[in-house]
Amino acid sequence: MNQTIPKNSTARYLVPVVAIVVVGAVAIVGFLVLSPQPNIRAVEVTHHVLPFYTKTEGGIFGFGAKCVAQTWQVTFTLVNTGSATGFATVELIVDGKGTNRGQTYFIEANSQLGRSLSTEMQDCDDHTFDVEVIRVSR
Repeated sequence: MNQTIPKNSTARYLVPVVAIVVVGAVAIVGFLVLSPQPNIRAVEVTHHVLPFYTKTEGGIFGFGAKCVAQTWQVTFTLVNTGSATGFATVELIVDGKGTNRGQTYFIEANSQLGRSLSTEMQDCDDHTFDVEVIRVSR
């Protein structure tokens, strides 16, 4: 017995549509995987902590100084060893937490870019500091 699909049946169109969707998805994934990507990291990181002092009464000569806040200044170089230009978002990390003072920079392929950032802390405690590239995109 020979069966034919009626001309107005959705099954007649389903196979070509599914085939087009599958081929399109494979092409997009292949493009994303095989296309050049940026590879950006922060190197040559140096930092300085600058305390702010206020004048106080007392001390040996009748006055003194008290630390009331500090500024952390960091200098770094962003290096893109990838074969595509890209954007890197850099975040300042204090005591293991982001400061929400991240900046985004554009870096050409196979190049580097020197930058600096700073943040203020309203205390004079000891802190741990770091710089982290939290996002890279094309």
